[in-house]
Amino acid sequence: MKKIKKFLLTMAMTMALGTSAFAASGFEFILNVPLGVGITMPPKVLKDAGVKGGACFDAGVAVQLGYMAQVINGFGISALFELGYAHDSFVIDFGPSDTAGKMTFALESLQVGLLPKIQYWRVFNRNWRRN
Repeated sequence: MKKIKKFLLTMAMTMALGTSAFAASGFEFILNVPLGVGITMPPKVLKDAGVKGGACFDAGVAVQLGYMAQVINGFGISALFELGYAHDSFVIDFGPSDTAGKMTFALESLQVGLLPKIQYWRVFNRNWRRN
């Protein structure tokens, strides 16, 4: 529990410092932490053979760091470097309950890439004024 609290505090501090340090200069920092439940749904062929799916926990973390260049007022283009990790699992339940056997598959994924992004402010900001 201590490790989780320490990790969450570190992420919160990183986000707070990243927002204040990079907002004026055009640098961007994005942290994504997807958490959720995955449900395995086997295809019809396996369902007819008595195979059932199950629920499992999925989690990950992805960090995006880059620079936003403002082309004109209200329009910018970003290039972000992305580095991330994801844990996905799948549960399969075989046969009736008296001969049941459960199998769990866990996949660990690493994401590395480049993310181009276009930002357009005028559509969402009704108080925008021309300079």
